[in-house]
Amino acid sequence: MSEPKAPKPSVASQAKMLSAFVRAFGKTLLSGKSTHQRTVAQLQDTPEGTSRLWARNAKLMLEEGLVLLLDELQAELRMRDARMPLIPENADSYSFNIQLGRIAMDATSIGNLMNRYAFPARGPLYNLSVTLPESFVVLEGSLRVNRLLTIRLYLRCRVGVAIGGQLELVPEEIKSGALPLDRIFNLLGVELGRFMPEGATAGVRFEDGRILVDPMGLLPAPTATGRLVHAEVRGDHLVMSY
Repeated sequence: MSEPKAPKPSVASQAKMLSAFVRAFGKTLLSGKSTHQRTVAQLQDTPEGTSRLWARNAKLMLEEGLVLLLDELQAELRMRDARMPLIPENADSYSFNIQLGRIAMDATSIGNLMNRYAFPARGPLYNLSVTLPESFVVLEGSLRVNRLLTIRLYLRCRVGVAIGGQLELVPEEIKSGALPLDRIFNLLGVELGRFMPEGATAGVRFEDGRILVDPMGLLPAPTATGRLVHAEVRGDHLVMSY
């Protein structure tokens, strides 16, 4: 016995579907035309040895466990030697300058970035883990107070952007277990900056009670620059707008 055939859509239903498709396709054409015009205008001003880069809803894996989510990103790719071709594997031969867009990182990627490039195992603060609870960045790690004493450190930080364009982490709670270290530090006249990594290449410094981070300066090659204008924890990601 043959299966009953599905009823054919009515002419009115087909016309309605076609009309919706035409409207959506028309919007795509208009949007594409606008994007194309902007792209052509920008390319006309591109200096020699520089290319324009656009990325939308892209995932960039820099290393194992270090992933950037790129949302509507516009950047310039610059060759160090304008005569040379672009070879992506030669990461030191080119750099990026971010002009506009958003970059998001999850807690695992932030933790790996901090451990590999900001807080090495030989430093006073090491073995960091990162969580992003309720609009905060929480850092937990081991702190070498001196040669004989190592404690577990908990930092709950509010997120912002400093005037200079760095990611600003303002500690609102510093403790070890149930012990409030911020009060103890104040009594002893000890600043958290004492335990920050030394040297400008670290991309992290302590200033006026804040931890200032240059996220792009911490990333491995290729070098990336850009001015950070807004940062917030959204869901399970730290979202940075440039």
